[in-house]
Amino acid sequence: MSEEEREVYEILSETLPKPISEIMTGVPYGKSKVTEILKRMVNAGVVKIKGNGRGTKYHL
Repeated sequence: MSEEEREVYEILSETLPKPISEIMTGVPYGKSKVTEILKRMVNAGVVKIKGNGRGTKYHL
């Protein structure tokens, strides 16, 4: 797991499913970078997606 992924993982481990906007407040990356990190983590099976579109939330 990369350092970026570790940072996102720590934020997701704190509470219930979160939208990208909440995840972004805890890391020093923009929306496109956070989206890229989450996509890698979803593909690796580390993170799960709930909902779709603007209502998409991510959780462990």
